[in-house]
Amino acid sequence: MDLLVKRASEPLERLLGVAALSESIAYTAVLGDSSPNKTWAMCAAYQLWGFYDFKIKLSGDQARDQKRLRKLPKRCRIRVDANNYWNDARECISYLKQLGRPIWAVEEPVASSDDDAMRAIADGLGVKIILDESL
Repeated sequence: MDLLVKRASEPLERLLGVAALSESIAYTAVLGDSSPNKTWAMCAAYQLWGFYDFKIKLSGDQARDQKRLRKLPKRCRIRVDANNYWNDARECISYLKQLGRPIWAVEEPVASSDDDAMRAIADGLGVKIILDESL
C-alpha cells in the first residue's frame, strides 16, 4: 500500500475510494513497567518529540505506579494498561482513584469477557475502556 500511495502521489483514502479522515490523529507514547527514573527519562524524550498522550503499563504495585505517574507532565492525557489485572470493578475503581492523576481510559482492566465489570468501571470513574487483541 505504501508503495502504491507514493507512486500515485495520492492519499491512501483516495486510492481505496473511501472518505478521508476528517479529524487529526493523536499518537500515544507508550511507557512500559519501568522504574520511576526510567519512566521520567523516557517521558522527557517523548516530550521532545511533541508527545503529550501517554499510555503507561501498570505494575500492580500502587506505590510504584503512583511514583511513575508523578513523573509524567502535569498537562498530559493519560491512559493506563492494566493487562486484566483486577478480578472485579470495585478493586479496579479503588486502585485507579488512589493513583492521584486523572486518567481518560483504562485498557483491559478485567477479563475481556467481563462486560458488566467494564461497564461499572467506565461509569464509576468516567473513563473509556480500551479493549486489545484479547477481545
